[in-house]
Amino acid sequence: MYKKIAMAILLIAFAFSIALASKPKSRDFEFTYSFVITDIPDNAKKVEFWVPVPQDAEYQKITDVIINTKVEYSISSDGSYQNKMLHANITPDGASEIPVSFSFKVKRNEMAGLQKTAPANKINTDVYLKPSRLAVINDDIKKISANLTKGKSGTVEKARAIYDYVLDNMSYDKSGEGWGRGDTAYACDVAKGNCTDFHSLFMSLVRAAGIPARFKIGFPLPADKDSGTIGGYHCWAEFYDDEHGWVPVDASEAKKNPEKKEYFFGNVCENRVELSVGRDLTLSPKQAGEKLNFFIYPYVEVDGFVHTTIKKDFSYKNL
Repeated sequence: MYKKIAMAILLIAFAFSIALASKPKSRDFEFTYSFVITDIPDNAKKVEFWVPVPQDAEYQKITDVIINTKVEYSISSDGSYQNKMLHANITPDGASEIPVSFSFKVKRNEMAGLQKTAPANKINTDVYLKPSRLAVINDDIKKISANLTKGKSGTVEKARAIYDYVLDNMSYDKSGEGWGRGDTAYACDVAKGNCTDFHSLFMSLVRAAGIPARFKIGFPLPADKDSGTIGGYHCWAEFYDDEHGWVPVDASEAKKNPEKKEYFFGNVCENRVELSVGRDLTLSPKQAGEKLNFFIYPYVEVDGFVHTTIKKDFSYKNL
């Protein structure tokens, strides 16, 4: 009798531990995004700027957005990816600097793409099969992709072969010039770069195989610190599978943490916040300059010309 009760208790405890282990992790934090547009010419007649504003997504909830600026602004979305943005078009009246700051709260969940099923309503993935200006699909990319996916069955198996190829052939290295633009040709020629270069190569190869892929960018948070400043952005990719829907891939994190190679194919951790999606972006309202390669930092134009002197500061604290 007592043995049966003890065994039942052990089985319940084991099942509970399995449930806890499989439950997606989450993180609650407040993020502050601040910048100052500097060195505005005395004779400038117009300063226009756009800033990405985070929004709810499948794995993040955004609340309590507080914008701190004296300039008039509006909130809009682009037509291709529905990225949300703050836009201002002002007369500087001799001001040499314009400060802007906003904060927001985030609940970010771990994303386990291969453990979910695709939504019943299929999405239009055509836009995610096209090359971008730097994430190209040329003859060399098509040849590599065809060789990697030959004999592979299904989207996931093909994407995994490409993921392994990227890890085997790329080094995470931010030395020299040319890295950080998300340039597939650069990644192929030099075989090194940062997260944008890793994921541009991945997206070019999977799109060449007929698999939709999309680019996501935001900020990373250290897993072992409750608060601090953020030095720069982080990006990752997702490919679309009819069975699972959008499946995340973080090849550059897998390269930096080889022990997590299996994890970062199909999963991304909760220690991040997403700000925008896509490449070659037309802002809303449309900017005078060329399309944005990607959208994470403030984009500024002074009298219709790109202005790049901007002081940026990003910080977070756990809630």
